[in-house]
Amino acid sequence: MKIRFFLMVCFCFGLFLFSGCADDAFDGVGDTCAHDRDCPAPGTCLTGGDYPGGMCSVECNHSGQCPSATECIDKSGGVCLFRCDSNRDCPNNWECSSEKLRGNKDVKVKICIGD
Repeated sequence: MKIRFFLMVCFCFGLFLFSGCADDAFDGVGDTCAHDRDCPAPGTCLTGGDYPGGMCSVECNHSGQCPSATECIDKSGGVCLFRCDSNRDCPNNWECSSEKLRGNKDVKVKICIGD
């Protein structure tokens, strides 16, 4: 009985520890915006030609700081943008383009960016 209780406590403690380790530390990437205040913290609003209609993202120095399905691109000081395989994977007025990874400029990945 004590062993079962001990195992249950260990299991619950493990769930608690790993629940905060999700790779989606910021769920607002991709939301439309006009200002930083439109994005959930710690997000920033990217505007201009590369980001038609404005897009929430998060600043980064490497892809490990980005939510899943995004990469840290060496644009706008380092921002997380969505990976893609073709233009069909991107919203209207966006295109799938090869861009340099931040932290490893010798590597390019395909991401969605304004056309």
